[in-house]
Amino acid sequence: LILTGQDRGREALWRASLNGDKFQRIVNEGANTGVTISGDGKTLAFTRASMAMPNEVFKANADGSGVTQLSKTNADLLAQLDLAPAEDFEYVGALKAKVHGLIVKPPNFDKSKKYPMILLIHGGPQGAWLDAWSFRWNPQMWAARGYVVAAINPHGSTGYGQAFTEQITGDWGGACYEDLMKGTDHMLKLGYVDANRIGAAGGSFGGY
Repeated sequence: LILTGQDRGREALWRASLNGDKFQRIVNEGANTGVTISGDGKTLAFTRASMAMPNEVFKANADGSGVTQLSKTNADLLAQLDLAPAEDFEYVGALKAKVHGLIVKPPNFDKSKKYPMILLIHGGPQGAWLDAWSFRWNPQMWAARGYVVAAINPHGSTGYGQAFTEQITGDWGGACYEDLMKGTDHMLKLGYVDANRIGAAGGSFGGY
């Protein structure tokens, strides 16, 4: 059985045996969806996206090896843009838990300079920012205007275990808010964020 499931800001492919004795992550880069299996069971086909690439078609062996991009529909358009890939970061947040997030930097980034930052807060509240392309909340649109973008997955986010997800229940403004504030502090310590030019944006729960 091939499953899709979130794992630390990615939409991974997982392989499970029907008798329950094996559960293994086989593909984890970017956001992988729409998976199908060939008739002989040897090949997987799926779409993959990232914060720097809209969906394209990929294939892999059934064990997740040999990942190959088949389509390059947007290659010519993407070649005209400077889209930085998402970078992972982690810090200690509320309840002494490790909190994970993604950073997208602006074009021609220079770590010796100071940049304005936008903190993106996801909806849900039980959802997550993934290394995936979005036509609604796209970090690249902020980065293109010179912002460093921090997309944090605080308590309540999916992809970090059920207990982490359920913590938000009955406590919308508690650990989640503390995680976001500590995440902002973490970004300031990196040295390239201007403490006087920080904004936040989010829809649904993110707006709350």
